[in-house]
This record gives sequence, structure tokens and C-alpha cells, in this order.
Amino acid sequence: KVNDNELKIVSGFEKVGAKTKDMAVVMKALGLTNKKQSVLMLTDNTVSVTRAIRNLEGIRLLPAIQANTYEILQAKTVMIMKEAIEILEKNFSPKE
Repeated sequence: KVNDNELKIVSGFEKVGAKTKDMAVVMKALGLTNKKQSVLMLTDNTVSVTRAIRNLEGIRLLPAIQANTYEILQAKTVMIMKEAIEILEKNFSPKE
């Protein structure tokens, strides 16, 4: 995904607000259209982002705590909210 530029680290989605129309503009600016299947990994405390994106076709919301290889490989584009990286590191780093 990284080599094909299909991985995006995003931040500031909370500032967009809970309007689907506004989030659709942001997704279009990121080059994501309804025809592409995308996954957005987020934290649990992003209610406004969830509300704004849940009605957009082609974008699946995935809490970072539930991230799995199947979802990542199935998606054309994977977006990870900057705040969710810490959760991913905690869950997927080798245990000592």
C-alpha cells in the first residue's frame, strides 16, 4: 500500500464537522471518489467524523482497535487518522 501511494495519514478531520457534505468535499480533495473502496481507521472518540463519513459511499469506518489485515488488503486506499497510530502501535508491536 505504501509503495502504491494507497496509504494516507490524515489529521484535522474533527475540524470539518459532522456534515456529510463538508466531508465529501474533503474526500474529493484527497482524491477519493465513491468508486474506490477505502478504509478510514479512527479512534473511538471521533463522533463528528463518524457522523460525517458514515453516509459516504465507498468509505468504511474501522476503529483502530479492530484493525485487521483483511480489511487493509481489501481496501483500495487506507487512511489512518494520526491519533489512531498510537493505538495501532500498541496493538501490533511485538510483546516483550
